[in-house]
Parts: sequence; structure tokens; C-alpha cells
Amino acid sequence: MIATLHRTTLSFLFLLASSSVLKASIYCPADKTIYCHDNKNDLNLTGRPTAIGYPSAIVKYIDNTSQTNSCGIGLVSRFWYVDINQNNAYDTGEGNCTQKITVLGTNSNIIITWPDNKEYTCKEEISYEMPTWTTGSCDVMGVSVDSLVFNLAPDACYKIMRKFRVINWCTYQPNNPNSPGVWEYTQLIKVIEKTPPVIAECAPKVIGVDGDCKANFTIENMATDATECSSELLFWTVEIDLWGNGDKDYVYGHLEKGIFKLAAAKNGEKVSITLPERVAVGRHKVYWSVKDQCGNIKTCSTIVETKDTKAPTPYMIPFLTTAFEGSDTLVIKPKCFERGSNDNCTQAKYLRYSFSPNVNDTCRYISCDNAGFQFYEIYVTDLAGNSDFVEVFMLAFDNGSCNSGNLRGNILSSNGVPLQGASMKLSRPTGDEIMSASLSDGTFEWDNISIYQDYLISADRASSTDQSIDIGDLKMLQDYILGKTTLSNYQWIAADVNGDSKINVADLQFLKKMIVYPSLNSMRSNKWFTFYGNDSIYSVLDIAALKTAIPIITSAGNHLFTAVYRGDISGANPSVDEVFNPELNTTLIQNDKEWIISPTETTCHGLHYVISIGASDELPIFYDDNGQIDQKDLFFDKETHLWHIIRISNVAFSSTVKVVSNAVNIELLSTSSTLDQRNKLHPILSKNLIQESVFSVNPNPSYTGTFSIFPKGFDRVFVKNIHGKVVAFVINGNELTISGPSEIYMCEIIKGNKRELKKLLLIH
Repeated sequence: MIATLHRTTLSFLFLLASSSVLKASIYCPADKTIYCHDNKNDLNLTGRPTAIGYPSAIVKYIDNTSQTNSCGIGLVSRFWYVDINQNNAYDTGEGNCTQKITVLGTNSNIIITWPDNKEYTCKEEISYEMPTWTTGSCDVMGVSVDSLVFNLAPDACYKIMRKFRVINWCTYQPNNPNSPGVWEYTQLIKVIEKTPPVIAECAPKVIGVDGDCKANFTIENMATDATECSSELLFWTVEIDLWGNGDKDYVYGHLEKGIFKLAAAKNGEKVSITLPERVAVGRHKVYWSVKDQCGNIKTCSTIVETKDTKAPTPYMIPFLTTAFEGSDTLVIKPKCFERGSNDNCTQAKYLRYSFSPNVNDTCRYISCDNAGFQFYEIYVTDLAGNSDFVEVFMLAFDNGSCNSGNLRGNILSSNGVPLQGASMKLSRPTGDEIMSASLSDGTFEWDNISIYQDYLISADRASSTDQSIDIGDLKMLQDYILGKTTLSNYQWIAADVNGDSKINVADLQFLKKMIVYPSLNSMRSNKWFTFYGNDSIYSVLDIAALKTAIPIITSAGNHLFTAVYRGDISGANPSVDEVFNPELNTTLIQNDKEWIISPTETTCHGLHYVISIGASDELPIFYDDNGQIDQKDLFFDKETHLWHIIRISNVAFSSTVKVVSNAVNIELLSTSSTLDQRNKLHPILSKNLIQESVFSVNPNPSYTGTFSIFPKGFDRVFVKNIHGKVVAFVINGNELTISGPSEIYMCEIIKGNKRELKKLLLIH
């Protein structure tokens, strides 16, 4: 039936379309008034139009709601039309009419529930709550939120202000400032933490005054906020009550201005305050207050005392002499040494002098029981109880009336080791001499002697013992002569091996002879150089100024002598490093007539082998990996029948030495070397003292007078002796040959605009 109706309708429409005389007629339903909760699309409520000559199925409408608000209240214009061509759109010529539908609102009681104010700890998660409401059926509600965070709050770590705005769009009038349908509310959220910061320093404090008896009043403090919700910034207020009289003389704080403003400090950061005036001696109060970002406050007070803590400055006569008769007792007062002591706060006339910290200890007595040197500590004490002392000496001469005095002293090797067996002499111009020998601790003493003013103390002989000299000392001396290193302190004395107050090639030759022939070394009379005191040496020229004897009247009781062993350069100064063992580990392998010496170390820069070779009808021959060893490196001691191999070069040695002999046996008696370890022990070998250069000369020293210059291709060469005089030489390719005595020569090598000066050492 539906299909039949459809075909019938189409046929009818076709007839209408083909007939130009037929016209559409439509009549709108009556205008209606409804309420916002009604369904305006319910045609049973709003009414249907009447279409003449058309089926109701093609009658349609369009609502114009431009005159209604967001709640749908207002005037709705409903446009009815006959959709003849069934395109769901109105076309010109189609029948139409307009119905007016008035939509009325209803009065409703709107109830809004706002979120409560909240407090959270800093570790709690802050919830996000929204307002809720009950409304009428037609109301359309909307909400907006603005949040403001206040980091500086007096009663919380921080605050959040949430401002809610609820609008009923059914009644809201945007352009009306007094429009109904608007509700506003602000929720307050506090994040709190109740633990105050901790102030680091509240204990009493003393500030010492300066020379004018006033002090720069500087105080500092620090606070930490070590809670789980620690503050990043802390805010200080500091009140200072000078003299503690209740007046707040200075206030510093984060709310103050100018020089009194204290910027917020980081957690754990120090705050420091210096008053704009210098403060005299007195007691003062400081009130500290620190607040964290959660509003917690911690306070404390400190007593600050500006006090005279500076001891007087003693000025004393360091050494006095006096004489007395043995029948009398000499009374010594500490003020007899006074020479102008002063103090910053106490007038000189009120200073007190004593022999100890006890200000009443003011007398010392000298008799025959204690004649001679007197050692005192003179204390100077001010009114505040501060004291300082100086050491002074007094020499009380009895000039023979007592005959009971003692004299003593010490003698040390230059490396700080006590020297035993040193022969010390006490002499007078009359020819009287009294000898003493130093003990194992380096002390020497003359007992029960009269104290005469003209006594002279000297070392008659430093010691009968010998110090070690080895290949390392030879290497150090050569490096100094070549200008590769420098010497320090007592090494200047030790390097003057022959004792002529010069350091040159002659010392190098002399030292090598002492190493090869130990018997000659033990017989030399000047192997020790002894002087009074322990003065530092800065050049060989300083040696002449050293005192080898000291008059007793000028010695001030300090009878210290220093002894330097000539030649022991490596052991001349006290060393802070571990003791260096120069022994070189080797193995001796026999193979028919060959004996192979294999050292375990091959990085040495100096080498000394002592070899015993049994009876043989021919001279032994010595080889290394480069061939037969040069005669300049071989020495034979006819007295001991020992062979010595001594080499000091800047290149590492071959790993083995071969001895060829028909002797029954060969024995390697001793070895010593200079390893790289010496650079650690003796800073004078530091590579930092060697200037970078382009040219190198090898061998240096030369025992033949011929030196090879590398790299080749230099332009010119000039040679002078150490006195600046030009000497004769021959150049053959890159080989330079000098005909002259054993000496240091200065060689200037020129290539282009590059000039380089080399020290050449020639030893015959």
C-alpha cells in the first residue's frame, strides 16, 4: 500500500509540475506561546500547517532562533514551505507562510555549593575542586576559574587564591554590569610547614681590636632550613645594641633600605654585616631573626665583645754581657733587656715584664753555680692580660773567679744528620787550646772551665768519617757545569770539590779521581768544610763570607756548626724524599773467557762498575753492545788492582757489558748508577731548567776534543773560552774539533736568524 501511495503521489506531482495553472496554497498554524522546558519541535503542541492540493509529507519548516537567548527563550520564527521538488530547501515559487512561537522562561531557585578553604602540607597533592549547583530545568550554567599564587605569605609557605565565576546564561546580560545570573567566590588554599629554620651561631663572640684599640665590627651568621619542604630563600633581620644599653643602634633587614638592606639569603648562605663605624673595647648585643618562606621565624641573641686580644710587641736587647766576682750574687731584672716594647691599648708605663707568664716572676740570680750563658724568655703583659715573649741571652763572665762554667754546642752534617767524631777547639789569643770531640748526637762540650771573653770556638777537624760520593754526584756536577741544572744551598759548597772557591772542570776531574781511588779520598785534608751557623748559600761566592770560627762574646750561646762534605752534592741538603739507593741490580754470566754483566735497569744516565779480574798474562778487553768501550771510560787502580768503568752521558746505556780475559775468575764488586729516580730526589735535575733548543751536541763532554753538531746544515760556528776569548777550532762537515786544554767552551751555532749558545766540556 505504501508503494502504491508513493506512485500515486509522484504521478500527482508530475501533473502539478506540468500544469502551470496550478498554484500552491499553504496556511500556517496559529501563533503559539510555550515555555523553555517545552519541546518546540512537538507539532502536536505548536500546531501543523494546512496545505491545499499537496500531501502533508512534503510540507517542511525552518526555525529562525536569532531572537532567542542561549536558553532558547525569546521569539522563534518558524518558516513553513511546500518542498515541491523534494530537495529539502526552500525554492522561489514554493508556497510558504510564517508562524510565531514565543518561548517563555520559568522562575527557578539556583543553589551553588562552593569548595571550602583548605590547608595542605608541602608534601600533599593539592586537589582541584569545582563548585556544584542545583538549577531549574531551563537554566544553562557555566564556570570559569582564575588562580593566583602568592609565594610571600606571612602565615604560609605560599597561598593559592582560586576565583570562581558561575554564570547562568539564561539570565546573564553581558553588557549589563548589574546583570542577574552571575555569582563569584574565592577559595583560599594555604600550603603550610611549621618547622622554623636553624640559626648556626648564637654563641658569644670576641672581636679583637686593632692598633688604635678599635675594631671593625664585622659579624656573620648562617641559617639552614633542613625540613622536607625547605625554603630556597631566608629573610634576616639583625638588630645591634652597642654597649648593651637597650638602644638599637643599627637595624639591618630585608625590609630596610640603603646600606642596611639585607637581600634574601639562600638556604645555608652566610650573611655578613660590617658596621659603618669602628667600635672601641666593650660588650654589645646582637639580636638575630630569620624567617623562612613558610612564615616560620627563629630568633636568638649573641654577646659580641670587642676586646684587646693583641699581645704587646716586645722589643728587647737580644744579647747582654756582664761580669761579676765569684763572691757576689748577680740579680737580673727582666726590664734590663727592655728596648721600647709597646701595646695598642696599654700605655708603655703600665706594661709588666717577667721571666714567665707569671707577672710576679721578676728576678733571676747568677753566681758561680750558673756562670756563663743565660737563656731567658722575657714576657711583656698588658692590662688585658695579653702577653708575648722573646728569647734573650746573657753571658756572665767570671773571668777566672769561679772556674766552674760549662760550654756546649752542636755540629750537624749539612743534610741535618748529627756528625760524630768532629774535633772542636776552644782557643784564646794567649795560645791556650782546649779540645772536644762531638758525640753521636752531634753535641760537643767543655766542662768546668772559666768563662773568658776572648774565647774562640772553631772546628779543628770536621770528622774522621767519610760520606758517600758516587756516579750520581759526578753526573750532577757535570750537568751544572754544562748549564743544564743549577745548584741549591749547600750543594754550592759540595760542588767545590777541590776547595778553591770555584766550580769548574778541575772539580769534575778531582771528583772522578776520588770515586776511582777511594784511598786518595780518605787522605785528603779538606774533605769537610765547616762553618758557624746554618746560613743559606745562593752562589759559590757566598762561601767566602761564612764564618769558620766564632768569638764566644758574639755567639749569643748558639754554638751550632754545619759541616759539608765536599763532593757529596746529592746528599748536601736535607731531603724530604725517600733515601735513594744507587745500587744497580746486575747478573754476571761466565761463558769460557767471556763474562757478561747484564743490568736489570737500562735507563740510567750515569754508571759505575768496580770489577776484580784475577791474574792474567794479558790485559782484559771491555765491550758493550756498540763495540769496545772507550779508554776514557776505563780506569785501573794499581794499588787495589781493580778496574772501574765510569760513564756519565745523557743517553741510556747498552744493556750489557762484556769482559774478555783469560783470567781464572772475574768478580763484579759493586755497581752504582744515576737513575731517573734521582730527578725526584734532587730537583736540580728538573727538565724545566733545560731550555728548548734546536741543535744538540754529542758527545758532551768530549775526551778527544771532537764534538758532533746535529742537525746538520748550520751556517756558521764561533767558539770562545769561558773568559770570552776566541779559540782555534776546525769544522769538518758537522764535526767540530777544538785544540785546547780541559775547560768549558762556549759554542755559538748560527742558522739563518736563529742563534743558539751551547756549553762544551772538554776533558783530557
